[in-house]
Amino acid sequence: LKVASARCGDMVFGLLQWSCVGTVVAFSSASGADVGDLESWALGAPGVDDNVASDVSTFQEARGAAAMEQAIAAQLASAANSGAAALLHAAAAAAVATVPASVGAPAWNGKPLPCVPLTVGHQCVGAVSHPVSAVDFALAEEADAALGARASAFPELYAARVGHSSDIEYGKCFRAYMSLQCASAFPACTVLQADETNVLGRGRAPLCFSHCLDTLVSCPGFWVDDLDGACLDVAAEPSCSSASYKRAAPKQYATLDETLAANVA
Repeated sequence: LKVASARCGDMVFGLLQWSCVGTVVAFSSASGADVGDLESWALGAPGVDDNVASDVSTFQEARGAAAMEQAIAAQLASAANSGAAALLHAAAAAAVATVPASVGAPAWNGKPLPCVPLTVGHQCVGAVSHPVSAVDFALAEEADAALGARASAFPELYAARVGHSSDIEYGKCFRAYMSLQCASAFPACTVLQADETNVLGRGRAPLCFSHCLDTLVSCPGFWVDDLDGACLDVAAEPSCSSASYKRAAPKQYATLDETLAANVA
């Protein structure tokens, strides 16, 4: 059951994910298997998506066919709301990208909308000090959600590449990694009305190469492939995009021996 629930986390599309978890829990209940610890395991197991843990909790609370229908309906509504919001943001971004550039004088100047400060989201607000394009701003919530998922997955990545280290070294690596991610997700405008190309004097500035070096130096054991392709398009200062991430790092994984030693201490 634990393996099956973990596999549900691999399904990035919400509708498939909750269906997967619902099937696991329903099968467990029907077969008389002991699933009392399934929710607590999902809430604390390394690498298990928070959405999976939430789905397990929802389905575990359902008792009987009617309750299961209500749980499924709630999950459907949640998935529909998330999907609708994403579609609306995508449609808004498409309109922002195409409509202003197609409107000439005297109504407009045929260029993209002006760049604006990043004030939407949680991960990169404050880390990104430069203005971002109107399209990047329109898609900021989706980008922020993706970055939040990467931040949540960082302890697992660090444990796999580096292992366990001091909190100081761990926090330094996390901040370097997330600074790179924010700078890559929200490039700086090089002109007031920048388009979506990474071209100086016309669009946005590529990622600063120093972010790639800083992350690899701060995170011994990391490879360029661990940076999610962010370092494929880079430039040197000052004609590049940078960010300074200050949020606290999620707690790093500890081995069983380290946990027992900490409890004894």
